Amino acid sequence: MKLFTGPLLVATLVITIATDANAAKASAKEISDAPEFQRALVLATKDKTKAAHPIVERLLAREKSDIPRDRLLMTKGRLLFQDGDMRGAIRAYEQVPNDSDHWLESLEERAWAHVRLGEHGQALAHLRTIKAPLFQNLIGPEPYFLTGLIHLKVCDYPAIFESIREFQTKFRARLVAMQTLAKTGSSEAARNAIAKLRTQPLIWKTIAPEAGDLPRLFYRDVTFRERAAQFAAGRVDASILERRLQHLAQRDLKEISEILQKMHLLEAEVIQRIHMAERPSTRVNRDIKIAKGQEVLKFPDTGEYWMDELDKYHVTVSGCPTESSVSSAKTAATGGQKR
Repeated sequence: MKLFTGPLLVATLVITIATDANAAKASAKEISDAPEFQRALVLATKDKTKAAHPIVERLLAREKSDIPRDRLLMTKGRLLFQDGDMRGAIRAYEQVPNDSDHWLESLEERAWAHVRLGEHGQALAHLRTIKAPLFQNLIGPEPYFLTGLIHLKVCDYPAIFESIREFQTKFRARLVAMQTLAKTGSSEAARNAIAKLRTQPLIWKTIAPEAGDLPRLFYRDVTFRERAAQFAAGRVDASILERRLQHLAQRDLKEISEILQKMHLLEAEVIQRIHMAERPSTRVNRDIKIAKGQEVLKFPDTGEYWMDELDKYHVTVSGCPTESSVSSAKTAATGGQKR
């Protein structure tokens, strides 16, 4: 059963091409880097990364570019990931600043790279930062699947069931909101957010109160941004924006559905392993240790988050469980009732 996936590199690159289409419409008096950047992205989608790398490096080396540096670094990281150079990809992602709109994406893709390298503890550390309550409305469902997948790889079966419960709990309300918006094309959150855009800019601060009930990162969607500008100028009505939100909600529903199916596969794999397990030969320390900061102090994870600790976690995992751990996993799987 193949559960492993990675960042959707080709799809992401194609989306980036669309996002950068506006940059190509720059004033004829100015020289835009957009055509060159788009060429690199197209080469990447054709798996011609050797030709794409020099273009991205040239753009990064320029003192001034109309392509944001964080986007160039993300593209560089994805090209290296696509080449199988996980160390190089991690180094590129690490250069994305934490005030960038792409920072959480860089952490998620760093986590995938660490998984490819077998560095499960470091991957879990990044995922803990990503899943902080502060970022709940900014992340998709994939970090929850990746967390469960890592726990499967290290045979921490109770943690897999916990990951599934966490996913269900945190995405239940969002799922209902996306279903309503996808079906009807409207919702209270959508109407409130759109009303603000008549007089306020389309930035996170403006739409943050409604973001939890709207499609993820909708404010970065190039089509929505174009229509929002037309709406603010009085050239289109609110229904145009609602239709775009409806389309984006359908996209989110598809993503959530796909991750939910993968979660079910994880659950089925664990149950199968539990029933087949007899006497595993190695032990696991299921009390995962999380260390924080450069001057490291080790202490148990209490589930609390502190702003100055984000992206400073280190997680240590090991081995596969004994019979006692398998027994506790059975208890988790059956809701606390041992069979």
